[in-house]
Amino acid sequence: MYKRQVVQVELDFWYRNADERRANAINTLRTMLVEIGGELIDLVDIEEIRYQGALVAIPAKIAKQLA
Repeated sequence: MYKRQVVQVELDFWYRNADERRANAINTLRTMLVEIGGELIDLVDIEEIRYQGALVAIPAKIAKQLA
């Protein structure tokens, strides 16, 4: 049922003050997405309001396991 379906998920990250730590979070996300067959669609980092988030596409089967 879920074999080829993909869902989009918005992720909000704990905002880190150090640029390096924010970059590490994104690198970890990219690695995880490769492992599950997902895709990074968009990324946002707004320092003024201390927000970092990502829009990803992941297999529906994985999303169901996370729910």
